[in-house]
Amino acid sequence: MTDAIVSYYENYMPGPDVLVIALGLIFFILTRTSYINKTKNYLYLRHMIMMACLAAVANLLFHVCMNKIGDIHVVFIYFFRATYHMAFLSNLYLYVLYFKESAHIKFKQNILYFSLASVVYIFILAYEIISTITHTGFYIDNNGGIHTGFPMFPAGYIFYIVLLLILLVRFRKRFYK
Repeated sequence: MTDAIVSYYENYMPGPDVLVIALGLIFFILTRTSYINKTKNYLYLRHMIMMACLAAVANLLFHVCMNKIGDIHVVFIYFFRATYHMAFLSNLYLYVLYFKESAHIKFKQNILYFSLASVVYIFILAYEIISTITHTGFYIDNNGGIHTGFPMFPAGYIFYIVLLLILLVRFRKRFYK
């Protein structure tokens, strides 16, 4: 018996994604069997866990497909990559919604943060799709070469973290006393 060493694109390790999927399943089972008041915050939390699991599955499949670039159609790679990015950003978007619900932010203030979060989400989604189609972002050429464009995903991640920090600072009195 020989041990095969598998290396993944960008030194990916599947262990953390498998752990996220397992913990998500445990959370799902526990919440189904317990008597929890299903408030709006609970629903946001449940959807955040589902998006984290979806992101983990998509990331795992993306990296498995990257190891088989010549054997499978690149559309699968594009699909799993976009699914991973959108599920992860959806998770951050849901954090903003969860926060505004927990802080009891009024409608006028809520509309600003909700609009900012929504516009950035839609912009990044459009950028991911358009830049792949036009070969200005991530794409795989006919020879199997991997090309990347401007890293919009990390920029979106940083935007959501900054937005959440601004919300935390602005409405800190509603959480810390």
